[in-house]
Amino acid sequence: MKFNIPLYKSLLAIIFIVVSIILHAETSEKKLKNNLANAKGGKDSIFVFIDLSDHYRFTRPEKGLVYAKKALLLSQKVQDTMLMVKSANKLAILEKENNDNTSALRTILKSLNWAKELGKDTLIANTQLVAGHVYSNLQKVQSAIYNYKKCLKFFKSVNDSSGISYTYSGLGIVYYDNKKYDEALNNYLNAEIYWANNETALKADLWNNIGALYIEKNDFENARYYYNKALSFYKSENWLSEVSMVYYNLGELFLKENKAKNAKECFNKSLSIGKKIGSDTEIIWAYHGLYLTAKKAKQVHQALKYYEQYTHLKDSIHNIQNQEEVKELEALFNQEKQLKKIKDQQLKIVQSEKRVEREKFKNLIFIAFIIFIMILLVLGFFHFQKSKKQNKALKEHQIIIGDALKEKELLLKEIHHRVKNNLQVISSLLNLQHNAVDNELTRYVIDETQHRINAIALVHQKLYQSQNIGQIDFGSYLTELVEQQRVIYKNEEMNVNCIVNAPTKIELHLDIAVSLGLIVSELITNAFKYAFNDRKNNILTVSLSILEDNQYQLVIRDNGIGLPPEFEKGETESLGMDLVKILTEQIDGKLNIKNDNGAYFSITFRNS
Repeated sequence: MKFNIPLYKSLLAIIFIVVSIILHAETSEKKLKNNLANAKGGKDSIFVFIDLSDHYRFTRPEKGLVYAKKALLLSQKVQDTMLMVKSANKLAILEKENNDNTSALRTILKSLNWAKELGKDTLIANTQLVAGHVYSNLQKVQSAIYNYKKCLKFFKSVNDSSGISYTYSGLGIVYYDNKKYDEALNNYLNAEIYWANNETALKADLWNNIGALYIEKNDFENARYYYNKALSFYKSENWLSEVSMVYYNLGELFLKENKAKNAKECFNKSLSIGKKIGSDTEIIWAYHGLYLTAKKAKQVHQALKYYEQYTHLKDSIHNIQNQEEVKELEALFNQEKQLKKIKDQQLKIVQSEKRVEREKFKNLIFIAFIIFIMILLVLGFFHFQKSKKQNKALKEHQIIIGDALKEKELLLKEIHHRVKNNLQVISSLLNLQHNAVDNELTRYVIDETQHRINAIALVHQKLYQSQNIGQIDFGSYLTELVEQQRVIYKNEEMNVNCIVNAPTKIELHLDIAVSLGLIVSELITNAFKYAFNDRKNNILTVSLSILEDNQYQLVIRDNGIGLPPEFEKGETESLGMDLVKILTEQIDGKLNIKNDNGAYFSITFRNS
């Protein structure tokens, strides 16, 4: 049935370019091919490919498909998203018209993603319009309606009458295919309302479609009314191809009304116009209509004659089209081959120029590198000379500092040595004074003072012997101090076992060592004098231990008779104990006195 199926005619009205516009467009096939030959590549070629796909879309859709694919591939190559969307929309339409609906759906979904990435509402709406056509062809009703309504909302918001009319036409197709003729008619009539006044040609095609819809509703009067409206316009414009088409549709209408005479008359008019304009398509469909008329009238001989003419002409046209297509493809292939040859030559020239530029660049880089190395060498030489002088000066300075430190160390050792000697002199003087007096109390005081001086002298002796000036090996000091006291208070009748527990290499500052030395001397002296009796297992223990956080603990204890109660209560007025307390406070220490199977003294302090 020639152009009488609403799906076919509505798609023509919806998809951007109508048959009448293509057939009467100013740009001819020859001009388009010339444009392609003269295109400089890139975007120019894409526009020509799109125009060629439009040109062949209705007459040779399979050929239009080839150009649409080239447009999309080239637009992707130049990475122009706008042209990618436009090319993909053309390709989706042509894939649909070539009955490759799966590819059409895949293409339009890509185009929708690109359009949304670009963010242009007009482009998105036009792409959704094409998506509606594709889904409609796939009989995916809900998806088709969804896309049509989305783009319709936008077209109405910008008052795009053409977009609105195309969308209503698309909706009409969907409802027509689902035999919802009332909804289809309503959308077709809305499409008619929104056609712009200067788009009468598009409106005429829509009248033809509305006539076909009324035939489906068996409303032959309205069908005839709309067919005649379309026919009147086509005749006024002398568009003979469209006139032939409407005569064919009227012929089918008369056949449905069983008016064979009127039908034959319309088909003959369609045939006459087809022969006049040399349109094989119009002639073929006219013979097809005459064949149906004769068949219905049971004119077997006439029906057979028309059928043979219909099939013979159809096969001839198909063969001619195939031959022309082969020629065109060969010409296109040769053209592309020649272009490729030219491009290859240009590419070789460009590559040669780039190679020369690269060599120049490499040479410049090499020269710059050599200059850079030379600069580095010169700077390195000067830096080396400067560093050499600085190192020499630094070494000389270090030698001076080292000599000064050694001299200082020797001086300090000499000072400690002399202090120790002076203290020994003082001790000797006190010893002479001791022998010169008869008063026992005075002798006692002199002895106590002499012991204290000896304790201090021992500290300076240890410092003189130490490798680290200002620090004293207190473990070794305790051992010698206790031994000195033991020798002084040695008693044949009262044996005392002296034990010193101290880790090796515990070094204390001078001030702390002197204070602790006097404290230990005082407490040991008291122990030898008052703690023991004539037992054979008398034990005196001096211990030094390291605690956490740089803290130390010094313990002096014995297993003697213990301390009187006033010692524990801190009520004693002994000069020795007052000295111990004062010295403990000087080193910020903590003194603990108690009886624990004898006298127990502990001092906790920091070495700082």
